[in-house]
Amino acid sequence: MSLILETRRMVLRNFIRADVERYPQIRDAVSHPHEPAAELAAERSRELARGYIAAADCQPRLDYQLAMLERVDGRLIGSCGVCLHGRGARSAEFNCEVAADWQRQGLALEAGEALLAVVFRDLGLENVSVRIPAENVAGQGLADRLGMRAVDPTETPAVLYTIGASEWTRSSS
Repeated sequence: MSLILETRRMVLRNFIRADVERYPQIRDAVSHPHEPAAELAAERSRELARGYIAAADCQPRLDYQLAMLERVDGRLIGSCGVCLHGRGARSAEFNCEVAADWQRQGLALEAGEALLAVVFRDLGLENVSVRIPAENVAGQGLADRLGMRAVDPTETPAVLYTIGASEWTRSSS
């Protein structure tokens, strides 16, 4: 299933083969300070990109990881997605990553808003959640700005944030 979302500054689309070699370039310790080094290795990043490509063809589709492309030149600048909790699930796990040079510009918020609108409206999900490392203050800020609420803000090593479809409808109006 092809999925293309357009925002003011980006196009979000399924990963394609050309992204496999580009994806490691946006995943480094600067842009992902809370990730273990092994997860940021070039081959691991390529493996993830290949998995995102394969997932787009699965029926039913459970993983909607989209490449974030800068609108003007089409450069890969991040990814944003949800992964459903299984066949027939009405809930999913959210994630978003932005290359270091593109951070602190509101792009993760822009992508997250576009994606959440689609998953609640078109996919009929009831709940989206994300676990964010306690030390990832920027990630927690993004969750807050997306209208998610911390289930237990004192939880460590990661804080669980969640938003339901009815909350999204209210916060996005």
